[in-house]
Amino acid sequence: MSQHRHDTDIQELKTYFTSVIDWISGVFSDVESEMRGIEWGRLFETYHNQPYDPVEAG
Repeated sequence: MSQHRHDTDIQELKTYFTSVIDWISGVFSDVESEMRGIEWGRLFETYHNQPYDPVEAG
């Protein structure tokens, strides 16, 4: 966080957040209540380069 304290806007964070949300939407077709509280950022960093079939994941 300290390395970003002088940033003038949140564009980098917003872009990252959007990338995570887009990845989740591409992997899962349905949203379930059990999906709340999951560390999506960590999962994105680990698995976003692997292709997934939304039918199998959902």
